[in-house]
Amino acid sequence: MDFENVDTANPITTANLRRLLPARPVGRLSSVAACRREISRLYREARLGVLRPEVATRLSYVCETASKLLRVELEAKELVKLRKQLERLKGAAPLITHDIAEPESGDAVELMAAAMTTEALT
Repeated sequence: MDFENVDTANPITTANLRRLLPARPVGRLSSVAACRREISRLYREARLGVLRPEVATRLSYVCETASKLLRVELEAKELVKLRKQLERLKGAAPLITHDIAEPESGDAVELMAAAMTTEALT
């Protein structure tokens, strides 16, 4: 898509603005992946000459900012979820993960080796 000539006598009219704007509107920036796709599209259109480089740069900056805000929001939601899980675990009874009365498998092997050694010596 090439840019049409703009009437220089009256440069700010609706018709002139429609000629300068890209045909496809900016996509929905509802996820980080959507922001990346939009930045890729802007780059392609700038390389092909569909969008002026300065317009593509400004729009990609907006997409990048939206992506950062979405990432911060996702991290905040994850943090809240982890805090709730930690509070639940603090309130629950402690889990016994190890019984002191029974030796661990490595300790049992050492005890058997020591018993065999003492038998051999006597």
